[in-house]
Amino acid sequence: MVQQSITGGAEQVAGKNINNRGPQQRLSNTIHIKMADKGEQLTITELQRKGIAAKVYEVQEKTSIKPLEIYANILKDFGIEAIRDLPRDKYKEVMASLEQSMNKLGEGASLAVAEDVRAGFCSRCTKIQPQLIQIWLVLGVVFVLIIAATITKILFFSADSRAQPESIHRLMHRCDFESRAYSIGSQLIMPNNRQCECIFDAESGIAHWVVSKATSD
Repeated sequence: MVQQSITGGAEQVAGKNINNRGPQQRLSNTIHIKMADKGEQLTITELQRKGIAAKVYEVQEKTSIKPLEIYANILKDFGIEAIRDLPRDKYKEVMASLEQSMNKLGEGASLAVAEDVRAGFCSRCTKIQPQLIQIWLVLGVVFVLIIAATITKILFFSADSRAQPESIHRLMHRCDFESRAYSIGSQLIMPNNRQCECIFDAESGIAHWVVSKATSD
């Protein structure tokens, strides 16, 4: 900006006649006015700078790119040292570029995040898989042992149930004497010199000794 001095009456600066009806006071006839050089370019306003900041925040939220990196790209693309130095006529171009980058990079970022999530899930699966295999092996062994024990118990009770009637049958159809078993029809001389015979009593259902005849000494 340059300053130019305009010399003359106040009516010459305003561009029209001025009628002063009050007491006349002498005014300085020198007025300083700032005028822009013809080659000087207007920069963005404070409101536009805040608009860019808001759009940078949106890009960061959608793409996870740090604001400093976004601003660095803008400064590099437009050859400026600070965002306040951005030419005013480039404001819309910057906003459109940020919007396009946000949409394009945002889609890529979403895909990348999805891939990272899947990759993380698969890596966790890989870590857990050996443990799952060991658990399944242990459960399989326990299951087999339970089945084997159940089958053994069933067979034991089945054999015992068959053996019990057979034992009863043998007891019912034999006669015992001095820890020895005798079948039905067997004859034996008892200590009292009596000859006994093992018979089966159909009425009682039990075999027992009966005296068949007495012997003499």
